[in-house]
Amino acid sequence: MNPDTHQDPVLQLSDVRYRWPDGPPLLNIDTFELASSERVFLQGPSGSGKSTLLGLVAGIHLAESGRVNVLGQDLSALSAGARDRLRGAELGYVFQQFNLVPYLNVLENVLLPLTFSAVRRRRAEADGPPDGQARELLDDLGLPADVAARTPGALSVGQQQRVAVARAVIGHPGLLICDEPTSALDAGARDAFLDLLIRAVESSGAALLFVSHDPSLASRFTRHLVLEGGALVPA
Repeated sequence: MNPDTHQDPVLQLSDVRYRWPDGPPLLNIDTFELASSERVFLQGPSGSGKSTLLGLVAGIHLAESGRVNVLGQDLSALSAGARDRLRGAELGYVFQQFNLVPYLNVLENVLLPLTFSAVRRRRAEADGPPDGQARELLDDLGLPADVAARTPGALSVGQQQRVAVARAVIGHPGLLICDEPTSALDAGARDAFLDLLIRAVESSGAALLFVSHDPSLASRFTRHLVLEGGALVPA
């Protein structure tokens, strides 16, 4: 599949400040940019604000001040509905618990983002029938053909994880976010998963923001940043 062309940078943060109501300052990010096809590893301990930062990037939370731009659009200037549409079109997400829909089969789970975003569906259809692309992604991620008709509960943890990656990259979103997706894996399974993830991201053309507390993974990425004291600093 030919990756879609996205403007550069995919993600830009400027003078971003955030705190929870009645809480101390949590995020204090002067500047951050993520370029198209770049892979950034973001490290930080529990409570450092990693999940909050991802919520700002996804437009679920809005910054107290400053700008969060996704593909050139300032999220604070968009309505809630427009943020939802941008999220559906341009963000792929691999959650720590995968969040596959248990009553849908694997093929239906992979195709799910295309039902929520007409933009993403049109991009997928430009490459051919989406069903075929979903099956191709599953094959590229090392899953047997008969997995497509199974429900998530019939899969191993590793298989569910690969389905989550296929769902995240279908339709060429501009930004892929991974939130601690390897925390439940042993070293061998973790390394194999990272190989598959990076290959899928390179094929799709997405930028990758990978969040983890485990610094041993950082060598697989083009940049390694640490969320420290609310700021993003080089490792």
